Amino acid sequence: MRILFLFIGFLFLSSNSFSQSNWTLIGETKIEGYTGKRIPKGFFFKTTAGDYFITNKKAKNEMPLQDPTVEVFKNGTSYKLKFKESETPLFATKIKNVIETQHKGVFKGLEDGAYFKMMNGQTWVQFSTRHRDARLIEPKVVIYKLRGHWYMIVEDFNETIMVYLL
Repeated sequence: MRILFLFIGFLFLSSNSFSQSNWTLIGETKIEGYTGKRIPKGFFFKTTAGDYFITNKKAKNEMPLQDPTVEVFKNGTSYKLKFKESETPLFATKIKNVIETQHKGVFKGLEDGAYFKMMNGQTWVQFSTRHRDARLIEPKVVIYKLRGHWYMIVEDFNETIMVYLL
């Protein structure tokens, strides 16, 4: 009998926590600079409202090509993005620790333990051992923290780099 009550209690709690009614609309915005057809898992983006998100799963449907309008819903610490042009919502994590800066001098790409000096005075070090050449003059950089690690995205360099602050 006790197991039956536990099972019923679990069903009640799980149905309430995943219910559509718990999602609250917190605003409408656009995804800045989006030009693809399908948003991939791990896609990091900034909205016109100034919030940063990273997608938890890739989009199943194709999205509009230029700056899609999106409604942002919140349920506790979870976020759901509902595109005006799509029936399927996209779940995302809101990123709170974000640094927007610019690389100082020439960004030469990746190499084991590379140092990246920023215009804001910070120096970041590449954590991974990946190698990839590039030559970008003072590109814009976004550095963000996710699940205890720092990641860097360099403008016109299509790769996310795990870094740590020197």
